[in-house]
Amino acid sequence: ISRSGGPSSASASELSLLNLERTVVMGGAEGGEKRSSCCRRLRLLLCGQRRRHGGVAGGDEQVLLRVTVRSGTGSLVVPSWAVPGVSKVVVDAGARPVVLTLPKEASIGDTLVLTYEGQLGWRCDIRRPPAASAAGTAAARPLRTYVPGDALPGVSSVLVDTLDGHMITVTVPAAAKPGDTLLLSRRTGASAASTSLEWTCTLQTWRHAFEPPPRVNPQEDADRFGALLVAASASDEGFLWAAGKLAREASLEVPGVVATAPICKGEVLVRVPARLHLSPDAVHRLAPRLVAAVERLPAVAALSANQRLLPAQAAFIARLLAAVEDGKGAIGARSAAASAAAAAEWGGSVAAAVWGAWASVLACETLADHPYRLSASNAAAFRAQLGPSQEGVLVERLAAGAIHCFDEIVESVDPSLLGPGFTAERFLRSWLLVISRAFLLDGARATLVPAADMFNHRPRDASAWVRWDAEGEAMVVEATRDIAQGEEVVYSYGDELSNSNLFRTYGFTIPVIEAPCWTFLALPAEAQGVLRRHLPADAARRVIELDSQRVLPTLRTAIEACRGLDLLGSGEAPELRVRKFLDEFLGHWLEGYLQDPCLAELTTRGPSLERMLDPVEGRALLEAFSASGRNNASSLKLSEAICLMAHRRALDASAEVLPAWLRPLAEDLRGAIRGSSR
Repeated sequence: ISRSGGPSSASASELSLLNLERTVVMGGAEGGEKRSSCCRRLRLLLCGQRRRHGGVAGGDEQVLLRVTVRSGTGSLVVPSWAVPGVSKVVVDAGARPVVLTLPKEASIGDTLVLTYEGQLGWRCDIRRPPAASAAGTAAARPLRTYVPGDALPGVSSVLVDTLDGHMITVTVPAAAKPGDTLLLSRRTGASAASTSLEWTCTLQTWRHAFEPPPRVNPQEDADRFGALLVAASASDEGFLWAAGKLAREASLEVPGVVATAPICKGEVLVRVPARLHLSPDAVHRLAPRLVAAVERLPAVAALSANQRLLPAQAAFIARLLAAVEDGKGAIGARSAAASAAAAAEWGGSVAAAVWGAWASVLACETLADHPYRLSASNAAAFRAQLGPSQEGVLVERLAAGAIHCFDEIVESVDPSLLGPGFTAERFLRSWLLVISRAFLLDGARATLVPAADMFNHRPRDASAWVRWDAEGEAMVVEATRDIAQGEEVVYSYGDELSNSNLFRTYGFTIPVIEAPCWTFLALPAEAQGVLRRHLPADAARRVIELDSQRVLPTLRTAIEACRGLDLLGSGEAPELRVRKFLDEFLGHWLEGYLQDPCLAELTTRGPSLERMLDPVEGRALLEAFSASGRNNASSLKLSEAICLMAHRRALDASAEVLPAWLRPLAEDLRGAIRGSSR
């Protein structure tokens, strides 16, 4: 377990897991077209077990709906006061009623049809009235897209998904600027088959400010962290911080944790019980209506299942930050007031008091240099700084997605649920806090663990690791080797995180020589000439990822597409076609790096990129570069250039002359070219 690993905080003794098949049916209670069907597992709790624990879990805010099942089936209409994902449905099935959570996919007015299927458990069909169909919703609500940083107003076009199975092309208005939003509304009487002529475009100018808050001095940072430890220790939940051996050190280049006394291998340094974790379930319990309102928004519904948790989590943390920064909860010497204010606002729980103190610590993280913030502030300048890397384009899209979620939230959610001080800057900062500090739990990286997230990332010199204590139901940080007094305590956020992954997610890079691998992301729009010469149209529109250790699935898929299609009708052998494609594809991207001023300056003062792959010289040369004055942009570009160079070298050279670390890639690449699966 690392920053991307963690356990479930649910108590296994209280949960009975049964299969539940969920089917969404469009067009009313009887009949209709089946929209989607999938199996998942829901936590179903026997009422008898619940009574021993003093009622329905989560508190009185989880209101009950009741349905009586006769002959194995029953139904109910979701009322206006119900909260999907939070409200409980009592299924009265005779001697043994059960309680289940109203599915998150349900909406007010839907009909739930519950059927008992013996050993398969309970089946839940969600039947929606015709007015709630996807097409109707898409037609009623305006679509939203953004103007990219490289767009030419009045000339460039953007492709928009209309959410009803069609795509339309929209010309960027002449008055638009990068970052502006285009709102598209279907004209009255337009046909179902969408064309751009049936939509009106309204320009919404970029109106958000993303100036970071002032930096907090190291002493204030230390005081806030001390208040967090006091609140967590007072929670009586079994929290542990090895106070005599660990200290938060804010004066480091990047604030982290330092050993104040010698530490032995195997010592437990931090223990954070599950009840103090700020998980999606905890946010659901504390702010059910906020979560339900956010998760219903089209921009959120369009996200993947894992990402769908992120906007509501960010909105909740933005409220915590507002309470701390705007004076509702004071900081520093008055941090107890911050904890008390947060506890009162979120139901008076002990965990909420800890989260209030923890929010004071999070407020120290301005994330002033995070790529999302830099791109949101000036997308064109950010792209220019990172070019020819595609990370600038990708980050721009990711940041725009977060801001568009904010726009929909403030336009559609009741302001009383958001609270005062809910700004775009706070929402974006909260979004970044989640993606950069959360641990993986139940397949989604959305659970925040106060205090366990204070350690920095250093994979090569890691002195600790994060694990889940199943018996004690707690996240634990444990020493993996002896640690000297005064040494920074670090762990790895992930054993396969390249500089591209680190920069995009956390906003930093590590020395090129310390990276466990080098990767490169190729967006199709920047290489359409090459891709369309060698790949079918659908394959030419897909992202291709490269990894210096192996052939990734996206590259393998492109190779297979190239093997199976002879666009020019030349009759060439598939292997020869693939080699031509890879050689042209790699050359296209490498040309940009070899001409980049940042890397050109590096190579004119020292070794060429080719020599950095040399089995004898390479390591020493990379170490020399890492020791020189580097920044995130140069480390990112060099890492990606080496990845591209490694693929070209693996494609051309014999295994005997390759460095040992490059041989697995060469073997994997040759297997993909031959068409053998791995």
